[in-house]
Amino acid sequence: MDYPFWISVWARLRRDEVICIPKDFEIHSDFTVYAEKSEIQLAFRQIHSFYTALFSEISENPKDFGMPLYSKAEYRVFSQPWRDAGQASYRPLILLYNLLISGTWDANAVLVSIQDFKMRDPVKQSHMLFKKLSDYGFVFDGLSHYKTSDKDIVIRYPDHPAFLWLLKMLADKASHVDPPEGFLNCTNSFLICHYRLLQDDMNTVQWSVLDALADRMHTRKEKEFVYKMDQALMAKGLFRKPYGGFECYGLAYYFKEKTMHAKGPYSFRLVSRTSDIETNIDEPEKMRCMLRIRNPSRCMEYLQTCPDTVKEIFRHSDPGCQNRPCSKGVAYEFEGTSYWRCGCCAPAFIFKPNIDDIPHYIRLVELGEKK
Repeated sequence: MDYPFWISVWARLRRDEVICIPKDFEIHSDFTVYAEKSEIQLAFRQIHSFYTALFSEISENPKDFGMPLYSKAEYRVFSQPWRDAGQASYRPLILLYNLLISGTWDANAVLVSIQDFKMRDPVKQSHMLFKKLSDYGFVFDGLSHYKTSDKDIVIRYPDHPAFLWLLKMLADKASHVDPPEGFLNCTNSFLICHYRLLQDDMNTVQWSVLDALADRMHTRKEKEFVYKMDQALMAKGLFRKPYGGFECYGLAYYFKEKTMHAKGPYSFRLVSRTSDIETNIDEPEKMRCMLRIRNPSRCMEYLQTCPDTVKEIFRHSDPGCQNRPCSKGVAYEFEGTSYWRCGCCAPAFIFKPNIDDIPHYIRLVELGEKK
């Protein structure tokens, strides 16, 4: 199906970002105060289904949610309307998050202080969002025609009170636990329904930035590659830090710690998807590996010893950016053919990786990173 508006594309991507739940996952005793573990597991799976259904409906009927209808034909990728649409897709969950952290649990309901709620950043078109959330089983007392007034708000979820209790617990944990550095933060983990929020007590998060990236992989092969590549790079003494983008999550690796702290160019980067979000959504394997190779000619002798899966990386040109020929572009000849790759916004070599080729990726960067 062709979606004319960016919001529909972004909503599909947000649905795609909701973390898959493993068959078995840990639940800390802090999250079983209200109900038995089995019921909390059921409630969490229902929350997960709610997230995916919500994003699916936004993609199909964005106007019903009051979403901005920026046309793909009018606005390009990376434009401000493109970015605004990406943020807008989170609005229903941000509204719920703000409500939940502004309230207290009492008698199977969340009592929301309207004064505390209005101190949060306002969410646009909230009256339309209240109405749509009501369609999903939420009951809001204290609204007037789905608009807030000076009255406190009472939230109930009659079909399954444990669903609402757990959702509030997740929001509360997200709001007051200091997150690790970078893109791994609990607020974002709330927006992607991350099961790891349940693993530790209300004051603790113990998963690493590496886990956070691996959890966003969509296949076992991709997940295994993340851990294997990280292991190989860290064994070489490299340094890493979170390096995501507006449309993806990632880790960047540096040979020198000084370069990393100075925000210098990374040598390797792993990302959960490409900036071509519309195409990438439908790909079974979405992750990409990036290699900083500035001088491919230094790699040619070694490349002859590599398997064909590695040679294939060098057999493509790209159309480049509007600055072509750009100063950061890479030109080279391989197997009797001339190639050119853009290097403006990212390293010139970006591809779907293969676990068996990890040693070759590292050696190629060692040989060709310097001009």
